[in-house]
Amino acid sequence: MRARTEHGKIAAPGELARTFDVSVSEGPRSTGFLGHVEFVATDGQRALRTVAGTTCDEVVSSLALITALAIDDRVAETESVLHPPLPRPRPVAPTEPPQKSRPSRAASSNAPELASLPVRAPLHWDLGGNAGVSSWVAPGSAVALGGFVELGSREPSWSVRLSGFDARESKSNSVGQGRFATDWLRLEACPVAAALSEKISLSPCAALDGGVLHATGAGAIVGATNKSRFWGSGVLLVRLAWVLGARFFFGLDGELAKPFVTYDYKFETSQHVDAPLFTVPAFGVGAKLGVGVRFP
Repeated sequence: MRARTEHGKIAAPGELARTFDVSVSEGPRSTGFLGHVEFVATDGQRALRTVAGTTCDEVVSSLALITALAIDDRVAETESVLHPPLPRPRPVAPTEPPQKSRPSRAASSNAPELASLPVRAPLHWDLGGNAGVSSWVAPGSAVALGGFVELGSREPSWSVRLSGFDARESKSNSVGQGRFATDWLRLEACPVAAALSEKISLSPCAALDGGVLHATGAGAIVGATNKSRFWGSGVLLVRLAWVLGARFFFGLDGELAKPFVTYDYKFETSQHVDAPLFTVPAFGVGAKLGVGVRFP
């Protein structure tokens, strides 16, 4: 047995070891010899091996070989537990050049819906109209009507607007009646906006007005050789905007204006007495309500 394995040795007294029960006997009727070896196999079960031979040496040699193999199996099992073999690398299959894949109909139908949604433009432009009152373009609180076009950021932020207005008002005194018609353009910029909610925002804005004030009357209007006069003003305003749905919006403006020039309109009586009619104020206030459509 020692010639067939390097792992076997005789255990010392008291040493923990495996037991191999080996026996050799003469066969029945002197036909040869029988050998038996009994031991605990690697699966924990007891194993019995029987060998027959014509000579005692053959049987003993076979039993030694069986015992050596049993010892080597147990050593190999122990080493595999203590030092498991490294996994063999998987063979690398040859690769082919990538081809453009065509999504199947099923895959296309299961694709996320976000992929098919249109990309929203970062800017918008608006088209709308205004109605309001102003105290510095005609006598009293003149009704002003107008329209505008606006370009701005889709999220509440900056915007620029170009507006056109027309205001008409009449005023009478003891001498006669004067009719005033004022037409002007306004360029305004709103650099920031505060979002009060998802649909409502508040914007501070600044604007420049420029236009023509035309006056006619039943008497002679004194104070200018031309009844049509150019005028301009600077305006500070606050706009409260409310977006309704995806397209429509409303706006409410509060205005404080500073006219750049002031004019006096009056009637002159036959006794050369002036009858004041309208004086462009040093400051004016106004309010406007707007409605518009947003694109895109």
